[in-house]
Amino acid sequence: MNKIAKTLNTNQFEDIINAIRSGFVDDKYSITKPNDRVATALVLSANTGLPMIDIVKLKLENFVEDEYGYLIDIDGKKYAASKKVYEFIENYAKDNGLNSKNKLFDLSTRAIQNHLRKTCNYLGFGEDVT
Repeated sequence: MNKIAKTLNTNQFEDIINAIRSGFVDDKYSITKPNDRVATALVLSANTGLPMIDIVKLKLENFVEDEYGYLIDIDGKKYAASKKVYEFIENYAKDNGLNSKNKLFDLSTRAIQNHLRKTCNYLGFGEDVT
């Protein structure tokens, strides 16, 4: 049976990011710790269109400055990013002691999906969120 994914509005997306960044305790008293890596990966995906499979491979060296901002080049696929997005990721890398050759997100796509699903359930948005 195929599932139909729900699209979020801006407020719902912000609620998800805030919950992931702050952590929460669900109705079964299960503790979900704050996770800035997952939140940052989701924000980057929302702002660039990068799929999670490419987000988890991303390094700062994949950002190449061009006349319009930045290109993100991963495995021959190119995505556009603004200077603001690059600065956001550059600050994230700096804050986490990462150099240009380190993976920005030492996570699996499954871990990100699970965290997103758990957060959406906690907030009452359901599991089928894109």
